Amino acid sequence: MFFGSTEMIIFDWDGTLFDSEGEIYRVARRIFERHNLTLSSEKFRHRPNNGFEWYRTQGVSLSDEELGSSFWELFDTSRCGLMEGALSVLGVFQDRGIPCGIVSAHPGNQLLERTLHLDIRRHFDFVIGGASKKSVVLQEVCQKANRHPRHTYFIGDLLSDIEEGKEAGVMTVLLAPEDYPHRHHARFHVTKLLDLLRLI
Repeated sequence: MFFGSTEMIIFDWDGTLFDSEGEIYRVARRIFERHNLTLSSEKFRHRPNNGFEWYRTQGVSLSDEELGSSFWELFDTSRCGLMEGALSVLGVFQDRGIPCGIVSAHPGNQLLERTLHLDIRRHFDFVIGGASKKSVVLQEVCQKANRHPRHTYFIGDLLSDIEEGKEAGVMTVLLAPEDYPHRHHARFHVTKLLDLLRLI
């Protein structure tokens, strides 16, 4: 029961609450194809982060600006929806009076628009997008809300999320398949959102 003394729960967005993994993969494959490269589902699933530097390590020789332009040109938000169990989990945390928020690198205006469109904005005390350095934002949120980092949990789906959470001093929960190679870096590991309810 690691949520026994929980003061706040913070979620990443893409791949955590928002089921965008398939769409991100589709876009990544298109970008790779434009450079005569192939991207297997396994390589994509095991990537450590969504950062543009990862694309360059795979042979896509574009700047951050060029990659960003290509990515958002191809990305179709309408293809995505909430992760299975998201509403149940958010409802339980809200009923228990646990403050929840979102900290994501997803563009802020799009993030806010999607939470309103999906009718889940009411579940969150704050929604912060465009967080290029999540560790800094996590620390700022804890300080502003007067919550202790050690009693604050950050839930993400990639190694980069876990590293940012550790740097911020919060407790980390990785939402990822059993075969995700970096799963041991997180304090806790779950394979689906509903697993969080078993830990309360």
